Amino acid sequence: MPAALLRPAVLAACAVLAWTAFDGYRSWQGNRDRLLALVADAGALSPAVERRLRREITPHHARLEAARALVFHLLAAPPLAELPAAEREAAGDARRRALDAARSLAREGLAAQPNSWQAAMLVGATTYLEWSLDRDPRLFTDADAWHQPLLAAVEAAPREAEPRRVLATAYLELWPVLSPARKDFARRLLRRTFAEDPESFARLGIAWLKIAGDPEEAFALVPDQPSAWLQVLSAFAAEKRFQLVCRSHERYLASLERSLARRLEDGERRLDLGDVFHSRTRFARVVAEAPPEQRFVPLVNRALARYPPGLLSAGTNDAMAGWLRWAIALSEVRLFPLEPNIVARLAVATQRLGPPDAALVALLGGDRVRAERLERLSREHAIRAWAPYLIAKAHYLVERGQAAAADEVLARVDPASRQQAPYWLARQAVARALGDPVLVAEADHEVDRRRAGSWPADAWRSVPRGWSLYVLPAAAGSGLTITPAEVAPEGAAVLVRWDGATAACRAIRPGRPLHLEIGVTPDPHLLEWSTVGGLPTRPGPVELLPAT
Repeated sequence: MPAALLRPAVLAACAVLAWTAFDGYRSWQGNRDRLLALVADAGALSPAVERRLRREITPHHARLEAARALVFHLLAAPPLAELPAAEREAAGDARRRALDAARSLAREGLAAQPNSWQAAMLVGATTYLEWSLDRDPRLFTDADAWHQPLLAAVEAAPREAEPRRVLATAYLELWPVLSPARKDFARRLLRRTFAEDPESFARLGIAWLKIAGDPEEAFALVPDQPSAWLQVLSAFAAEKRFQLVCRSHERYLASLERSLARRLEDGERRLDLGDVFHSRTRFARVVAEAPPEQRFVPLVNRALARYPPGLLSAGTNDAMAGWLRWAIALSEVRLFPLEPNIVARLAVATQRLGPPDAALVALLGGDRVRAERLERLSREHAIRAWAPYLIAKAHYLVERGQAAAADEVLARVDPASRQQAPYWLARQAVARALGDPVLVAEADHEVDRRRAGSWPADAWRSVPRGWSLYVLPAAAGSGLTITPAEVAPEGAAVLVRWDGATAACRAIRPGRPLHLEIGVTPDPHLLEWSTVGGLPTRPGPVELLPAT
């Protein structure tokens, strides 16, 4: 072709291509805007859905994305029966329009891509939802119309959670009419779905708990995830089934312990491979998520022992301060679950403690120099807040053969605290170390005066986690009886800890005492009470059960 004719031909071809591209863009843009308006009109347009629709360039993929948004919006919608009567008819009409649109889009997508598991899932889901909405008998008489597409989607995409979630939703709604064989299949589907997809349990787990007739059957499908057990606990608390609240709480603690152990092992592996940054985050989360309790002490001791140099609180300051306050409370009854070097590391990382507690923590961490520096900086030793530190320091000095110095420290304890059992136990230890029979006799007498077989309701102290009671028994016992002072008429579930360890979780009712069977020694003990389900409660009088 002559050069004079070639250039116009090329320009014409370019113009045709440009027009075709522009026309295609206008068509794509119009399709996109139509789908966005459709999803928005149904109330299903979230930022994530809008982002996916705007980025999708394949028309049938965009239709499936819009249909998916409509279907999952309807799956999450409350049943019409739960809406106010005046709103039900309009809501039902709106849902039918959305289902019609979703079904048309899904069928168009299936026609364009017959092997699409997502299209099959949406065709089955829209059929099921429409018949369920209208109470159409075909939901049962022609079940294959919705069941087979959903089952095909599950089989075609075994690693995808969405088809299983939709099929599980249908099974849960139709559970009473499912055959035994179908129920067995549904249980296997639910177990896998819940274990692999936490969002599915968040949406469907409560429905499963209501359907399962036996608690053990219900618990068998709950995934081994602490968050799942907390949802179960909350569901039973809302229904005021407080015995099941306690059973759920025990399983929550066991699941949390396993989860934290796995996280700790992952942090240790990363540290051994030189990944200091990510190992830090694993260790810090163990400390942050473990509740202050004897059960979790080995994990926390190990996590902080392996933590690389330079402990940072990084969002875990409150948790670290909580562990320190727990260690302070137990030190009053001469229990020291956290290793001194662990206490010292926690003390460096958190600045949430006042001078008296900071000095006591430094002493528990073996840093006497820092403790005494904080002591010297304060001019308020005579106030009650310093008494725990001064008493702990007296014990510390006695254990190191400095009884005379310990005696001088106790002389600075405020007058009110000198009437309490912890002071006289420290005085008893000092007197015995000094070898003065007169002082020993006086201290023994005062300690015996403060021993008791019962404690009144006003002896409890309010603490962040509930209530605590210092117990110095008059003799050994087989347990305690706690009479609640305040309980809602419908009852509650309470957790009782003894010396920092869970002793019992019980469902309680007004006026009914709680009997706690534990071995009680004549040593000082810490009794704690907290509510885990129901309205807040308050403990009342406590009595020592005689030894058997």
